Amino acid sequence: MGQRHSPSHCWLALVLFLAIAGHEARSEDQGPVANEERISGLIGTAQKNGEATGVAYHYPHGKVFPAGLIRGRFHDDEKDLPNVRIELVGYVEVPREMAVDIFHAAGGVNGDHGTLHLDGRQLGQVGDDTVKNVIYRRTLPQGIHEVRWVLTGGLFQANLLKFQDAEGGKLLTVFHTPAQREETGAAKAAEIVDAQGDVEGWPHPWTRLPADHE
Repeated sequence: MGQRHSPSHCWLALVLFLAIAGHEARSEDQGPVANEERISGLIGTAQKNGEATGVAYHYPHGKVFPAGLIRGRFHDDEKDLPNVRIELVGYVEVPREMAVDIFHAAGGVNGDHGTLHLDGRQLGQVGDDTVKNVIYRRTLPQGIHEVRWVLTGGLFQANLLKFQDAEGGKLLTVFHTPAQREETGAAKAAEIVDAQGDVEGWPHPWTRLPADHE
């Protein structure tokens, strides 16, 4: 006769099956980065007048990115203002469907802009001839969302990007992967700059846009 299983054994098997299935479903929802190594913050490289510079920037998220870290490498006492482009990439993890406040500050007065993309769509742009520091509120589904932050211009001011829980104010997890280090060229850069300053906050009043404003 075949072995009979007690109801408790059957229940335990069902619980384990659901747990494994749930984990696999979450991994599928998170896409190809679910099992990759995570490195805190965003990563990217700089171009000067359209040419690679060999300089990469690691932005830890939520900190002030001082303009001096850009000017000091590409400007000649601010007399020569080349066109500099820094493209930073990574992911933000949203633990559940929730309202997220996104603080975005960048740009200057010489055609400088900060352009933020989320999941392949432009979320907003700040900088020259427009507001330089805004708060977007977005309701985001649970999961991992792709972030791309592009800083361009000649005379930069301070920059900042921060994703936080709109209710509790808790900073969300932002990270990049080794694959992104390779894809951006940061893995082979001659220099990786830690793009953060000593100032934690932003010194100017923030402009809050309407919730889910496009």
